[in-house]
Amino acid sequence: MATISPSATCVVNTTQCLNDPGDYVLTNTKKGRGFVGVVHLNKRWDFGLSAGLSFAYQNIKDQQALTSSIAGSNYNNGAYLDPNSGAYGHSNDEVRYSIKYNLSFEHAFFGDYKTRFDLFGQTRSGYPFSYTFNDPNGSTRGAGAVFGTTGSSNHYLFYVPTGPNDPKVTYAANTSGQTAAQAQALVEALIESSGLSKYRGMIAPRNAFNDPWFTKIDLHIEQQIPTFVRQARVSLYADVENVLNLINHDWGESLRSSFPGNKSVVNVTCATVGGNTCDHYVYSSALTASQLASPPANNNLGSSLYTIRVGARLSF
Repeated sequence: MATISPSATCVVNTTQCLNDPGDYVLTNTKKGRGFVGVVHLNKRWDFGLSAGLSFAYQNIKDQQALTSSIAGSNYNNGAYLDPNSGAYGHSNDEVRYSIKYNLSFEHAFFGDYKTRFDLFGQTRSGYPFSYTFNDPNGSTRGAGAVFGTTGSSNHYLFYVPTGPNDPKVTYAANTSGQTAAQAQALVEALIESSGLSKYRGMIAPRNAFNDPWFTKIDLHIEQQIPTFVRQARVSLYADVENVLNLINHDWGESLRSSFPGNKSVVNVTCATVGGNTCDHYVYSSALTASQLASPPANNNLGSSLYTIRVGARLSF
C-alpha cells in the first residue's frame, strides 16, 4: 500500500504546507484476503444442442487499491478512513456475483454442410464504489484544513449524519445559491435512497456500494457451403457482440462509476467553536442522487456498444 503524511516542514510551518506535496511512505500490510467459488454445469444432447451455466462468487478485500504504478497516484486514487492509512474494504475490481451461460446448436441441414448458432453471455453484479466528501481547501500540492493531508481532496470517506439534528454536522449555503436547508435536504434524500441509512452516525465503509448489474450476450452464426472442389468448403459467419444493445440501446450498457470509484456527496469544512479548531463538520454544495448516479455521464462506452463482424473461412 502507499501512505502519505505531511512533511516535517509542513507540520511546523503551515505556510509551507501550501506548496508542499507531502512525503510518501511505502509500507506493507497483512490486511487483505480473497474468497472465490465457482460452480459449472454443462450438458450435450445427441441432436446437436449443448448448454452451459456457471456461477462465480467473489469476496475480496484489501487495505489500498492498486490503481496506478506510482505512490502518489495510488494515494490520490484511494478512499480513506484514516487519511494516512487507507481503509480496509472490498476491492475496487471485485465482482461479487457473476453468471455465465451459453447455448449452442449445430446441425447439417444440407448434406454434411453444418449450420451453427451460438449464444453466450454473462450477467454480473456491478463494481464497488465509495461515498466520500470533498475538502475544498485541499489539493495535490497543499494540505487541506479538515484532514491536514495533501493529495486528492475528495477521497475521504463520508460521515453519515444520524439525522437533521446530528451535533457533529451543520450545513451552510454556497456561492451558487444553494441554501443550508437545501443542502441538508439533498443529503437526507441521498441517505434514504442509496443505502447509506444503515450507516447513520458512522463513516460509510469503503466500497460498500455497487454500480448497476450488467448483462451482455453475444451471438455467432455460421453456415458451411460447398465449393465443388474436392472436399473444400467455405464457412460464412457473423458475430454480433452485445446483441442486446443492437435491439435496444438501453440494453447491454455497462454503467460504472468514474475512476477511481469515489462519489463525493458534499463539500466539508470545519467549524471553529470555543477555540476548538474543528468542533464539527460543516456540509455544503450537496449533490443530488441523479448527479451521483452512474448513468449517463459515466457510461462505459467501450463495453456498451454492439459490434458486428462478418467473415469467411476456407477449409480443404
